[in-house]
Amino acid sequence: MMNWKRLSSNVKIVPLGQVGYLFECDGTVIAIDPYLTDAVAEKHGPTFHRQIPAPIASEDLPAVAALLLTHAHDDHTDPGSIEMIAATNSDLRVFAPKPVRRTLRDATNLSPELLADAFGDWVKLSANVSILQVPAAHPEPVEFEDGTWAASGFLLQCGETTIYHAGDTSVHEVVIDAVRRSNVRLDFAFLPVNENNYFRTKDGIVGNMTVREAFGLAETISAKTLVPTHWDLFAGNGLYREELDLLYRNLQPPFTVRWFPVEDRGEDQ
Repeated sequence: MMNWKRLSSNVKIVPLGQVGYLFECDGTVIAIDPYLTDAVAEKHGPTFHRQIPAPIASEDLPAVAALLLTHAHDDHTDPGSIEMIAATNSDLRVFAPKPVRRTLRDATNLSPELLADAFGDWVKLSANVSILQVPAAHPEPVEFEDGTWAASGFLLQCGETTIYHAGDTSVHEVVIDAVRRSNVRLDFAFLPVNENNYFRTKDGIVGNMTVREAFGLAETISAKTLVPTHWDLFAGNGLYREELDLLYRNLQPPFTVRWFPVEDRGEDQ
């Protein structure tokens, strides 16, 4: 059963863990980085066993108009999860960076004609829903000769609501400049808070921002609300909510924070 959470008056979401979400924007459903299996643990060992079961069974997935994939790491581009979605959505459109599209061509049965990117120009998905792909730095920005990037985030314009989903990224001028150039008012910034540090790097984990960096980025791009991501799925690559809440109370930054934990499966708010 789908337990949609109210994000704004016209947008609902289902958190999937890591940076994965379903967004329903005025009736159009978009999936970003859905990870619905335990494939990372199967491939890399029990350290990466998911702490929270997948919140949606394949038979409960809604009709998805577009699948947005941010980069090629297994917990973001998971062929098993993608094929679950594609199996019941023959008209699915997939927007992803070039390395992700290569992975999908090799590991799934998706038609290459369905694979594209949305760098450079807004792409309209429906009358009220548009997307724009922007670069991410994971851990550094990598640009190709055609002006596209190896990792990305996405801007979603859903009627009157504008969302920035950063994917996995560190703070970098390339990222800040791309978001600012979009010239949109940001209602929500979905930012990863699983910091990169020596110990995670030693374990082969590519982390993202510290909490302070996420706060700084949210303020710099004038986001009204920060939604922390990438904090809840793997025990060794997350964050305790209390850490962020304590810092927020003490720093009092000029935005609100909203949490959308996967284990909170209450009815629509």
